[in-house]
Amino acid sequence: MNRKIYYNGRIYTAEAENATAMVIENGKFVYVGTDQKALEYGDGIDLKGQCVIPGLIDSHCHLTNGFFIDENKFIFFDEEINIKEFSKQLKAIKSSEAYGDNSQVLAMGINLSKTKITAKDIDKIIDEKPVFVFSFDGHALVLNSCAMELVGINRDTKDPEGGQFERFENGEPNGVVVEIPALLICQPYIDMKPAKNVVLRNKKIIEGIYNYYGFTSVFDASTVCSENTEILDLLCDKSLKDQQTLNYFTSFCYREADDMNVEKALKLMNEQKAKYTTESVFPTTLKLIEDGTVEEHTASLNKPYNDQPENSGTSFFTTDEIVKIAKPFTDEGYNIHIHAIGDKATDNVIFAYDKLGNIKGTKTIAHNQLFSSEGMEALLKNKDIFFQTTPAWVMTDPYTKDYLGEDLYNNQFPLGTASKSGIKIAFGCDTVANETVQNPFLGMYCATTRGNDETTFPTQDQQITLEEAFYGYTINGARLLGADSFIGSIKEGKNADFVIIDKDLFECSQEQLKEINVIKTFYNGKEIYSKEE
Repeated sequence: MNRKIYYNGRIYTAEAENATAMVIENGKFVYVGTDQKALEYGDGIDLKGQCVIPGLIDSHCHLTNGFFIDENKFIFFDEEINIKEFSKQLKAIKSSEAYGDNSQVLAMGINLSKTKITAKDIDKIIDEKPVFVFSFDGHALVLNSCAMELVGINRDTKDPEGGQFERFENGEPNGVVVEIPALLICQPYIDMKPAKNVVLRNKKIIEGIYNYYGFTSVFDASTVCSENTEILDLLCDKSLKDQQTLNYFTSFCYREADDMNVEKALKLMNEQKAKYTTESVFPTTLKLIEDGTVEEHTASLNKPYNDQPENSGTSFFTTDEIVKIAKPFTDEGYNIHIHAIGDKATDNVIFAYDKLGNIKGTKTIAHNQLFSSEGMEALLKNKDIFFQTTPAWVMTDPYTKDYLGEDLYNNQFPLGTASKSGIKIAFGCDTVANETVQNPFLGMYCATTRGNDETTFPTQDQQITLEEAFYGYTINGARLLGADSFIGSIKEGKNADFVIIDKDLFECSQEQLKEINVIKTFYNGKEIYSKEE
């Protein structure tokens, strides 16, 4: 029998009672409680007063995208980059020895709200091969002229519904592609052909980053969107079973397309669930995207943008369309997880969830940046809706006020209102390998302090307690995933996923939250990360 006994700790269980000791057998907690009773099981490991918390859960990330980004040698630009520095870095890329190794230049990180870049800016440096530069939020893309020619974007190209090919005043496309429907037109022309052995190496690296921060479970929000199951094959590779360090909760991202309807999507999802469910992979969630982002002026608003009076953003589905799409999936027990940022988008999702009524799985709104008063009132009546977001996003930039106007700007990310009304909040990073948003302890700091006056939205009393923030990365994440029977807290019968940290989470100051480091991370009782002394 594989048994380990830990005692003399400060164990925050994310349950009603905390503990000082725990006993693990065969990867499960078999006892959680006092030192005296734990030591009846045998000799133990003295925690020496160290703080122990459950394995953390990222309830909305894009981890699997990272496998392909690393494999295809994406170049990363700083979100704060200006046009002069952008051009300088492009010149350095072109003069590097590796420049000739790839047929295309692939990059990401640009914030087009801060730095306006078009095909002409790229053409000045690189005009002999296609260049594709993704925005930092993944909702926009800048192409040079060579890339536009490859894709077939020209003066006569029509914008797809919900997407846009931006244009110069003379009507010619300027290389900026906005929102998912337009990006999908470009996608087949982007040369991303991962070699399995390299992707496996990147998988280990990226999982290691999560383990470094204490994560043992993730929800990957857009794993597959078709019959292409390459990524699920990789996650379920039997040869990797002994190397597993994360539970993967995967999603099927449904977008209306010529070759995809609800009936086909449900059939594919059922097939994928039957084939790919394992002890650590769970294809249990339907993902929908209801709108875009504030940065791209595509988040769906009830009133026009303050700086673009003709534009109210983009809604991909109406309330009734969401219900029609979701119901066949929820009837079969799947969770539903919907991206919504603008107030009109959150209205649509809340009203759709209300119409769906009680379901077998869970209902989640992801991001939750803006709400109308009617939408918030409806949300607070629906206690079964999970409020999922990225707490570091309360750190803002001045341009947001220019886009939204004073009223919307002052009422973003209403964590406090939701939490005080009994809505369960869960946190995730919405990216991969970005320290600012991925660090859960920085996330707890942002959620409990709302940052400071220079770098945050007005608080409007929207801070939450540390306990609520802690639950956002533990038991509430598990509940959102429908997995609280085996992860999310330190409890007898659950998987022995836990983390030892270097400060007492509930005794340190708010400022010290940002300085917490993980000493060790355990997955199913096995040590998967240890800080080097």
